[in-house]
Amino acid sequence: MKFDIREDKLTEFLLGLGLFIAGIVMLTKNIYVSTPMFSHGLKIGGMYLRTGICVFPFLAGAFCLFLWPERIWPKILAGAGFLFILGVAVFSVNIRVRAVSLVKWLCILLCLTGGIALMGRAVFLRRKK
Repeated sequence: MKFDIREDKLTEFLLGLGLFIAGIVMLTKNIYVSTPMFSHGLKIGGMYLRTGICVFPFLAGAFCLFLWPERIWPKILAGAGFLFILGVAVFSVNIRVRAVSLVKWLCILLCLTGGIALMGRAVFLRRKK
């Protein structure tokens, strides 16, 4: 029996996973993430919305949900409050990328996309016999 690396799905998947992990490691070493969670909050227009105040719609929805559990509007209010909290958390994050050379960016992107492509090919494509 002859071993061909192109026909072994596990090897192809593990190679893709290794490339993807290497790309993620290189990417995370060049990204700086910070949040002004306790200083300014979310800037909407010209004013800053403090992040603590975004909890009140969710708390109002949870309060109404305990009072009227069979009605739909407390569920909508609680869900909208939860989405509002997620939105404030996501939009208040600052992501900065360090200055790196074009060659390094190409290596990072090649590892990420090549790893995803190899894993996808190993999982989703059928081999002809």
